[in-house]
Amino acid sequence: NRLSFDVTYYNSTMSNLYLVGTSASGKAVPMNSAKIRNQGIEAPIGYDFKLGQVRWKTSYNLSFNDNKILRTAYDEETGRENIIATYVGGVQVLYKEGGSMGDMYVTDLKRDDKGHYVLNSQGGLQMETESSKTYGKLVGNQNADWQMGWSNSFTYKEFTLSFLVNGRIGGKVLSMTESYLDGYGLSQR
Repeated sequence: NRLSFDVTYYNSTMSNLYLVGTSASGKAVPMNSAKIRNQGIEAPIGYDFKLGQVRWKTSYNLSFNDNKILRTAYDEETGRENIIATYVGGVQVLYKEGGSMGDMYVTDLKRDDKGHYVLNSQGGLQMETESSKTYGKLVGNQNADWQMGWSNSFTYKEFTLSFLVNGRIGGKVLSMTESYLDGYGLSQR
């Protein structure tokens, strides 16, 4: 009874999630209409060591989650999908059908028909200005694909010491501090 091991597979769909969309007039409209599917695995393994009067319980947990947005909110007047997004430092975190929670989009650099960058009159790079191309480039997702945790508990008589180490693998990070330092030429980069 010292070794424990478990594997769980899940596939669940959440419906009628609360969203705040916008109508054709631009007015914020609260609604319950989203549908998201989450599927993944979780696998913990643990062991309970007894070394004289010292007891060490340790366990390691590894999990993977994949989510997909199956449905979002639609404008009843136009029948079009509402844009539900958050904007942070030139990045749009967009919630749209077919995507995943936490997808990040940016506006790409402008290119000519041959794929070369377009420069302005001062020789600097131009950003896309066409409305169909603004925030059109998917650069990643904020959420980690894999998560892990290692928990430990040491007990001696009535005294217990516990600690937990968490890890996340995957996911993109936006650092505004790094962006400003790069822009001002103050970073090592």
